Amino acid sequence: MKKISFALLAITVIILIVGCENPSEPKEGNYTLYGQVVDKQGEPVQGAKIHYKSELKEKLLKDIDKVCPSTLISFAIPQKTYAEVKIFRWYSRKYLYTLVSDTLQPGFYKYSTLPTNLTNGFYLYELATKDTLIENTMYLQTLDWSVLAQTDPLAITNSEGKFEIPIGVFGFDVEFKNYGVDGVDEPIVMNISRTIEIVVYVDDASLPSLVKETTIVEGKNIYKTFTINSTL
Repeated sequence: MKKISFALLAITVIILIVGCENPSEPKEGNYTLYGQVVDKQGEPVQGAKIHYKSELKEKLLKDIDKVCPSTLISFAIPQKTYAEVKIFRWYSRKYLYTLVSDTLQPGFYKYSTLPTNLTNGFYLYELATKDTLIENTMYLQTLDWSVLAQTDPLAITNSEGKFEIPIGVFGFDVEFKNYGVDGVDEPIVMNISRTIEIVVYVDDASLPSLVKETTIVEGKNIYKTFTINSTL
């Protein structure tokens, strides 16, 4: 089977579709964010849901595009074939969702909706046919706390209030192109900033109990304690 990496597509306020030269080979080392969530008395908080929100280097997300209602995955099928489009977690390649699984006629296909349970972060989506495997990278970010609360977290704290997230999941090494800037002919190459916001939800709340700015230093494990005081 021939494997092709390619870059496209669209960009929205909530969801970005991005491309990179080699999406199947992240360069980040095998380092981990080790976190613990505690209450204001220092007691561990079990079952806290961990998400994150990031910024783009050089330009904030809110500055680079117009408001759009959805994203778009599009691809061409040159001849009748069985095709699957699957979504995986970036870095870990954990399978998450099958978007397409059908025999398709020749033509150009567009899919404008994605599963609503995907949290902020990078994903791989993969188009597989009998003869070809095509991969691309997809970056999602919602700016609405209540929407983020309904998605599946990156991690959930254990009985000791602890969680672990591989740093490669954050996709700091991924370069992607923004084609959506008005008045700019050439795409702008961007990265995710290493200063992110860790977002913690407790007890199925629709608003986070904690949003804490955290800098992930390159080339080392990170150890952080997150103290819950009250819901925002």
